[in-house]
Amino acid sequence: MTASTASVPASPAAARILLVEDEFVIRRTLARGMVRAGFEVWEAEDALSAMDAVGGQAPFNLAILDVSLPGMSGIKFAEWLRSNASTPFVMLSGNADDTVVQAAIHCGALSYLLKPIEVGQIVPVIRGALARGEDIRQLRENQRQIEHALQSDRCTSMAIGVLMQRHALGISMTVGPDLRQGVVLPRE
Repeated sequence: MTASTASVPASPAAARILLVEDEFVIRRTLARGMVRAGFEVWEAEDALSAMDAVGGQAPFNLAILDVSLPGMSGIKFAEWLRSNASTPFVMLSGNADDTVVQAAIHCGALSYLLKPIEVGQIVPVIRGALARGEDIRQLRENQRQIEHALQSDRCTSMAIGVLMQRHALGISMTVGPDLRQGVVLPRE
């Protein structure tokens, strides 16, 4: 089955959520409740359908993933999602086993919810996960900008060094009464 929208999408500014749950009743109930809460929801019943949705749609702001999916597990799909789409995600499961919870945390889950769950319980978690996801996105953007600035500075420094070497220039530091001045002098 391919991913599909649940009901009419909310406003254009609404967060886009990918809901991956193999149990139809749970998936449909959560999707309808999230749409009523103002989210735009895309549904998928398995990881392969979810991969198609991720590849064929505008980026999702958040994914909610069942741990036990047919074919590929929710944990494996979360790892794929993190590597290929940088979409933050919340895990959903009927399994409270600490090993499974730790696996979800290890692969980057923002939260781990136990089924059965009501829409009233999941909406605050979604809002919190969206805020943390935006924080993570902003941190990644800041990191990218810093790395770009550092790379630019390295290139500039290297270019200055090459020019100084070509023109046989050196830097001499002279100390004045209360300040240091760098003076570029030709090498002797």
